[in-house]
Amino acid sequence: MKKINNKKIQKYFDNWAKEYNTYLPKLPQYQKLVKSILEDISDLDSNSNILEAGIGTGCLAFAIYNRTKANIIGIDFSEEMIKKCNERSQAEKTNFDLRVQNLTEYNVINNYFDAIISNLTLHHLINTEKQTLISKVYQSLKPGGKFILGEIIIDFDGNPANKLWLEHVIKRWRYAAKIALKYAGPSAAAIELDNMSKVYLKNFELMNTFQLWKKYLQNAGFKNIKFKFINKNTGWCKISAEKIPAYRQAGVVKGSI
Repeated sequence: MKKINNKKIQKYFDNWAKEYNTYLPKLPQYQKLVKSILEDISDLDSNSNILEAGIGTGCLAFAIYNRTKANIIGIDFSEEMIKKCNERSQAEKTNFDLRVQNLTEYNVINNYFDAIISNLTLHHLINTEKQTLISKVYQSLKPGGKFILGEIIIDFDGNPANKLWLEHVIKRWRYAAKIALKYAGPSAAAIELDNMSKVYLKNFELMNTFQLWKKYLQNAGFKNIKFKFINKNTGWCKISAEKIPAYRQAGVVKGSI
């Protein structure tokens, strides 16, 4: 499989950082996805450690912090995205630990995080990179820790000669641009069209089926894998999984004799 051109994607996101916050957070499907993710971490607090892999300008991270007051580490390969996130972090005194780093270069911190979240990011990795990162995520989570993945799933093979695939592309393209125009204006609709062309025509991104995501998670050792559609028209979904403690894997209930 041909490797995605990371330098092109990095440049694209560096340019997008200037208006990222005026577009994505306004979309109803994004707001619904954030709300669903926050529900999954409602038990975390100021003593919790959370990693966001692909933090961008921090749209999700600040919502997480406002809900939990957790210690947040954020990594992203876009220097401009991190710069924007850092400016807001300093202004709001959240003290996020922000790092410019490619996800493929992430170093494991064994059993450290209560939750690791990656939202609309992992499709920028080829499949072997996805599997490697998910395995590192598993190692980095505390026993009982959660991995929450906001993603875009596609149940087609991506073959341009496939009529069903092309029909799917046209349907999604029209819907995504229409929603962006309605909630964020003409420039957002233009961005959405550009994004879709990168997904479908220029191979900037690599979407997967839920079955393949589940396989990656199971290969890494995750249990309690759950799937929830956020918006079927766009394919947006939430996938969550848990690093089960050894005593629970053995069928022993904590606190029992």
